[in-house]
Amino acid sequence: MRNITTLLVMLLANRYDSPKQASICDAIPPLPFQERIRLVEQFSRIDEFDSGEEPDERQLKKLQRHSSRKDYRSVLLQFFVRELGHEIAFFQTIEQQEQYRHLLVVTTDEWLYSVSLRQWPEYKQIWTVDIYGGCLLVDRAEI
Repeated sequence: MRNITTLLVMLLANRYDSPKQASICDAIPPLPFQERIRLVEQFSRIDEFDSGEEPDERQLKKLQRHSSRKDYRSVLLQFFVRELGHEIAFFQTIEQQEQYRHLLVVTTDEWLYSVSLRQWPEYKQIWTVDIYGGCLLVDRAEI
């Protein structure tokens, strides 16, 4: 059975874009089926969430002037670096609703996050981080 370090090395070796670039990849790199199951099992166990950005009307008006706020990938990357101090290895959209996008995020330092982004149609379609929750990735034997 692979340990978590081996899994992450494999994941990072297969990522499509460097997270330091302006764009990051919205797709889980090719993984063996069992590794995907392990990620989903651990992702489904995240049950404690924190509020993300909580902008008021004045802040939303200010944010709508930033073109980067119209790209959810950019908002996600900036939030992780600025607020959480993590670099994203990859992420995958799990569900998309009218004004929300729910994502699985894995960082380069072995954290797994569940993140919900909110789009604001009344403020030029900008995105904000609504809620997030995370945990350290663990080996399958530890689950």
